[in-house]
Amino acid sequence: MIQNQDLPRVGFIGAGKAGRSLGCYLAGAAAVSGYLSQNPASAEAAARATGSLAFTELSALAAASGLILVTTPDDRIADVWETLRPHLQNGLFVGHLSGSLGSEIFAGAAEAGVHPGSLHPLASLTGGEADQQTLHAAYFTIEGDAAFRELAGTLLTALGNPFAPIAAHEKVLYHAACTVSSNLIAAAAQMGAELFRSCGLPEDFAERAWRPLFLGAAENIAAEGPMAALTGPIERGDLKVIEKHLAALQNAPAETQDAYRALSLIAAKIAKERHPERNDTGITSLLRGEESK
Repeated sequence: MIQNQDLPRVGFIGAGKAGRSLGCYLAGAAAVSGYLSQNPASAEAAARATGSLAFTELSALAAASGLILVTTPDDRIADVWETLRPHLQNGLFVGHLSGSLGSEIFAGAAEAGVHPGSLHPLASLTGGEADQQTLHAAYFTIEGDAAFRELAGTLLTALGNPFAPIAAHEKVLYHAACTVSSNLIAAAAQMGAELFRSCGLPEDFAERAWRPLFLGAAENIAAEGPMAALTGPIERGDLKVIEKHLAALQNAPAETQDAYRALSLIAAKIAKERHPERNDTGITSLLRGEESK
C-alpha cells in the first residue's frame, strides 16, 4: 500500500491553466518536480507558482518524476506519449486529465513497465487563484491499472477529495454527463438571457436581471438536489401556463423551442417522481407535440 510519504514527485507535460492549477493543488500533498511545455514562458510561470523546475528536455523531466501527468489538449496526448516513450523508466506512473479518454491511449505502457491511468476533476478551471478553492471542493474520478488507481487514491485522500473509480469504456458517457452539468448550463443561461431581451426589457436590465435568479436556483439545486429544488409551472402541474409559454415561443428560434420542450419534459419527469399521485399526461403530451392528435 502506498503511504503519503511515498508519493512520487509529479511532473507535468503541459503548462496551461489546468496543469498549472492542478500542480499548485497537488503540491499540498506531493512534491512537484516541474513542467515542460511548448511555451517555455508558460513552463517557467507554472514552475514559479509550484516552487519547481521548468524543463526543456523530456528525458530530464522523466528522470526527475515518478508520476507524469500529461495536461495538454486531448488531441495531443497520443503524440506526447509517443515522444515520451523512449524516456520511460520501469515503474513510472503516467496519466492524463481528459474526461473522455481512458488510459488505453498510452499504448504499450504495460509492456514498458509503466503504470497508466487518468485523473479527472469535476471542476471548471480558469487558471486563476480561485481554482485552488474549486479543486479543494471537487470530486474526482480515477481510471487506469490497479497501481495507478491506488496511487491516485492515496494522493486524493491526502488532499481530502472525494473520488471514485470509473471504467475506461464509460468515460465518454461520463464526459457527456460533465458537459450537461457544466458547459450546457451556460447554453441554458444564454437562452434565458436572449428571451429576456426579446421581452422588450432594457438591454442592461435584461443582461443582468436573470443572474440572481440563476444563482439562487443553482445554489438550491446543489444544496437540496434537483427534485427538491424544482419550482415553476411544471412542478405545479399548471398546464395552461405551459400552453401560454409554447405560444409565446412560436417566434423564437427553432432550437430555443426544442430546448424548452426537451428540458421541460425532463422537469416533468422529476415532477412526476415528486407527485406520483398526479396525472400529468396532458403536460407531457403537450410538450411532445401530441396535443393535436
